[in-house]
Amino acid sequence: MSASDIFQDKTTSVNQMWQTDFTYFKIVRWRWYYLSTILDDYSRFIVNWELCATMKAEDVKTDLR
Repeated sequence: MSASDIFQDKTTSVNQMWQTDFTYFKIVRWRWYYLSTILDDYSRFIVNWELCATMKAEDVKTDLR
């Protein structure tokens, strides 16, 4: 299976589709941190973000509220 370059159903206005993603990074001599972001597909605007200590489903649920 390969990823597509574009979605088949393109968005035509804001708030039609949001994407969520985690980016993780390590702070030297501290620990790993996880940045949870919610991105509006059409505007490419970050709707919300949360810096988390874990990468669990509950963290995304908190970010969506």
